Amino acid sequence: FTKNKNAYDRGGKIAAQGTVDEKAIEKLLKNSFINKNSPKSTGRDDFPFSLFLKCTKSRGKNQVATATEFTARSICKTLKKINKPHKNTIHTVIVCGGGAKNTYLMKRLSELSENVSIQPIEKYQLNSQLVEAQAFALLGYLSLKGVALGGPWTGVSSFAPPGWITPGQNWSHLLTKLTHS
Repeated sequence: FTKNKNAYDRGGKIAAQGTVDEKAIEKLLKNSFINKNSPKSTGRDDFPFSLFLKCTKSRGKNQVATATEFTARSICKTLKKINKPHKNTIHTVIVCGGGAKNTYLMKRLSELSENVSIQPIEKYQLNSQLVEAQAFALLGYLSLKGVALGGPWTGVSSFAPPGWITPGQNWSHLLTKLTHS
């Protein structure tokens, strides 16, 4: 749409100006992955751009608006599916990555989610561009404390043991820092 001038919709400004293709949204929301039970994870392999193009005739701003709306509705549909039988077990969704910086997407998520607070990860003093590194730091910390790293939220139904730490050259320095913090 932008002829390679923009790699993404900065702040959701393009999507906010477009009109959503409702028929395309209906088709996309029938995808088997969307209706799969949680926990689940997906990416470009499950939702290639070619799949999106097969479902819509919209172009330009309307295409960007439709893709953004599909993102928001698919997330909120999953939240509703989880919360309905479990009496609103999810109260807050923390958004990270580029989506957290898309103000239009964040607005749509907030409007569509029922009784669920939608927050950017920066609200918790974390960096949305460093999520993986921060997650590994947390897993390492939990492993040092002997805390189990798995639970129902990961898809396992039983106890998951803590991680293993293999000491390196700075092991004693690290332990000293941890015990004084």
